[in-house]
Amino acid sequence: MTTDIMETLPWIDYREVFEKIEERGRAEGKAETQKDVAVKAFTLAGRYGGPDSISKMLKDIGVPSSIIEDAKAEADRLR
Repeated sequence: MTTDIMETLPWIDYREVFEKIEERGRAEGKAETQKDVAVKAFTLAGRYGGPDSISKMLKDIGVPSSIIEDAKAEADRLR
């Protein structure tokens, strides 16, 4: 006796799955862009203000603190 595999699987709304994957991709892309901008800002910090003023500016535009700290450390490594 054979069973159709489709009969044994739970019903899945694939549209919802693809929407969740797309949302995750956008969030990851946004975080990556924010980090790139933050690293560039800290790299130029000597010319345009100190690290504290750069951190405050990034927080004011909504960049999470974790990204700011990562970007600050990466900018220090690049110098």
